[in-house]
Amino acid sequence: MPVLPVQILWVNLVATVALALPLAFEAMEPGVMKRPPRDPKAPILDTFLIVRTAYVAVLMTAGAIVLFFFELDLRTGQGVDRVQALSEAQTMAVTSIIAFQIFYLLACRSIKRTVFAIGLFSNPTVFVGIATIIILQLGFVYLPFLNQLFTSSPLGPAGWSRAFAVGATVWPVVAVEKAIRRWREEARVGPHR
Repeated sequence: MPVLPVQILWVNLVATVALALPLAFEAMEPGVMKRPPRDPKAPILDTFLIVRTAYVAVLMTAGAIVLFFFELDLRTGQGVDRVQALSEAQTMAVTSIIAFQIFYLLACRSIKRTVFAIGLFSNPTVFVGIATIIILQLGFVYLPFLNQLFTSSPLGPAGWSRAFAVGATVWPVVAVEKAIRRWREEARVGPHR
């Protein structure tokens, strides 16, 4: 299995606390008061939210699985014991999921605008959350008692680089989706609304 159930629990626990909370402190987007009120009969999970959740979940899952098999093949090809190679590959998969969560948090700070348009540092609590989750993930990877509890293994710099490179793929994908949405909206109502 690319990720064990207890490792999924780890991701859910640390990501929920460290990454979801900072969004509560996000400043209102410019022009939010010019938007029409939301239709009270509209579903909470609209088509946009369902589609975005689906494609991000597929991207995250595919990235973690591809990285898992890549790492497993790499380490077993280097003569590493199969059990150790499996633990390292699972740790890489979990770390890539954490990286996905970090980059997705940055991408989701605004529904329509890029993080640079709203101000990269306009919400400092986001970076507190990112620092917190990275520190927790360092513990997951390097602390022996967490290695035993979660069947994780230490990673080298190349492993971290691969995990964060895979995790970063969500950022440009969401950026393209936002650009398409802005383009469609401007085509429909004009650019200066």
